[in-house]
Amino acid sequence: MKLTTRTAILWYTTIATATISALPHHTPRDDFDWAMYHCSPDDPLATLPTPTYGAENRSWMMCAELTIYAPPSFVYYALIDYNSYHLWNTFVTSVFNLPPNVTTTPNDVYVGMPMNFVVAGMNGDDDPTVGESQEIVTVLRAPPSPPTGGDDNDDDDAPHYRYLMNAWRSDSYVEGEFVVAEHPNILTPVEGDEDGEEWTRYVSYETYYEGAISDYIRSYQPRLQVLFDRQGGELKAYVEGLWQARRRGMTEE
Repeated sequence: MKLTTRTAILWYTTIATATISALPHHTPRDDFDWAMYHCSPDDPLATLPTPTYGAENRSWMMCAELTIYAPPSFVYYALIDYNSYHLWNTFVTSVFNLPPNVTTTPNDVYVGMPMNFVVAGMNGDDDPTVGESQEIVTVLRAPPSPPTGGDDNDDDDAPHYRYLMNAWRSDSYVEGEFVVAEHPNILTPVEGDEDGEEWTRYVSYETYYEGAISDYIRSYQPRLQVLFDRQGGELKAYVEGLWQARRRGMTEE
């Protein structure tokens, strides 16, 4: 199902009030404190670990970080609503080849789901060439179920309660060599407005691991960083627009 901007607003309004824990859920490995990670714009050699491949043999990455004035759950759903990427994303312009059992996103997305990205802009904004990559969803860390009360809920500050995450890894081959790379999106709540809203610190990065094909793809790193930064800004504008529309609708009720 493809959404227009209007139906996307209605969709997010509905899903943001649903029981989030009913969606597919997979907790990333707990040997890293994902909520603490930031981009390092002053250090082009900095890299971050990924849920699948960890910290060993990291080579290089792209990373975008910004504050989105909407709750983390709202951003989380937008990132896995692959059928709506065409509404806002000029880098990954569409997602296709979803399995037959995935009729709607984000609701039907699951860990292990394969998909194909159409990517644009690799050779510059004026070049119409588009590429394609194969990806697999690796992490869906949705918000935990609400506490049930009592004295047993004393672990709310544990790392896995302080962030949301979704991620996908490359399932592509270039020149016959498998591309070892993964793209996590880490969404950490930050203090919002005077009404007690929580906003989102968005950290999105893709780490590539050592290998001959990784070294070849690295020649595109400066351009990929431009596209990553732009994608973050486009996501911010899109999600904030949806969130403000939802808030206006709640005020008018």
